[in-house]
Amino acid sequence: MTKRILVTGATGAQGGALIPLLLEKGFRVRALTRDPAKASAQALARQGVEVVAGDLDDEASLHRACSDCDGVFSVQNFWEKGVGHAREVEQGCKLARAAKQAGVSHFVQTSVANCDAAAGVLHFESKHKIEQYIDSLGLPRTFLREVFFMENFTQPVMTSGAKKSMSPFWVLPTIIGLLDPGTRFHMISVVDIAWFAADVFEHPEQFIGQELDVAGDVLTAAEMKAVYRKVTGRRLPPVSRWLMRLMLRLVNPESARQFQWNNQQGWNFDIAPLQRRHAGLRNFEGFLRHHYGTRA
Repeated sequence: MTKRILVTGATGAQGGALIPLLLEKGFRVRALTRDPAKASAQALARQGVEVVAGDLDDEASLHRACSDCDGVFSVQNFWEKGVGHAREVEQGCKLARAAKQAGVSHFVQTSVANCDAAAGVLHFESKHKIEQYIDSLGLPRTFLREVFFMENFTQPVMTSGAKKSMSPFWVLPTIIGLLDPGTRFHMISVVDIAWFAADVFEHPEQFIGQELDVAGDVLTAAEMKAVYRKVTGRRLPPVSRWLMRLMLRLVNPESARQFQWNNQQGWNFDIAPLQRRHAGLRNFEGFLRHHYGTRA
């Protein structure tokens, strides 16, 4: 019998990238969304996805959504307005309880690499608490532990009242200014997170009980600048590391704590096994060429 997978965050970046891959592999997909009538949800329905109403804060809706599902793709967004540490943990725990009660045979939790070793970084700590709770329930699970999203280089900004995609020409200098010269920075594209998630669901016997750290590239700030120039022929504007760090502490202290952790400890795992398993794993150069070519 064809397995049914519940995908949370179905109209977001991670869930939206995963759903077509699951469909290609022959899974039945149930998509959780707060509003099944919105255009993005209706587009999923036209692809043969079962779209159901639900909310990560509403445990009763999660019980209904998990019913008759073989697998669950669990994603919460610390950064969503009004969420943060405590609410993210609550959302993850509610979904895990619903999956346990429904008898889900494979629960894939999106998490963060080294989330168990980053005291004081709240969006790491929340993921670790969710992991601990999942294990306390005895759920058959895989923790898909992610790193910095390459898509963050294209975060939308408000320009004249409309959202526009940022060029790496403006975002990259900010990131570079936050990294010490010797810091090796792990990155991954959401497209590849989806690939690994689909692979995990396809091969549960290999991944249940495992923690899978995923990244597509590991670069220093200088290497990132060199890749950008190679792709575009342009030099990035100079930045003041002192100023960048001060600004981030004032505007987003949680992100500032993460980059401090990256410099002091940071992610430290080998991506060669990932490259062998996923031949199309996108590195930073590939990401820039795919999204911008010479227009970055």
